[in-house]
Amino acid sequence: MILITMLIFSLLQIAKSTEILIVGVKPYKNYINGKASDEIAGYKYDVVCPANRFESFTVKIPQATPTITTEMLEAAGGSIKATFKGFEGKFYRDSRSGDYLFTAKATEVEVLK
Repeated sequence: MILITMLIFSLLQIAKSTEILIVGVKPYKNYINGKASDEIAGYKYDVVCPANRFESFTVKIPQATPTITTEMLEAAGGSIKATFKGFEGKFYRDSRSGDYLFTAKATEVEVLK
């Protein structure tokens, strides 16, 4: 039986384009025994999808320094056009609420002109 949680979606399937707008960035930390450590594991990019009615979601990328910073976003007027390499989106079921939620990760973010 195929479950929704087994499917992996491409950026094109989710955003209806390979181009998205990054509107926020913040670090995420490693968890050890269920508790956040002080170690930054990577950065989460908040994105909107102009080609898909401006749907929004967050993409995690394990990287030591962010490709796009808050200062860069502010200088660009609040958003930067980009795409992701190695993008994988999938649904998971929240153990507390039972709701299906979306999660996404990528290997790299690439700024577009």
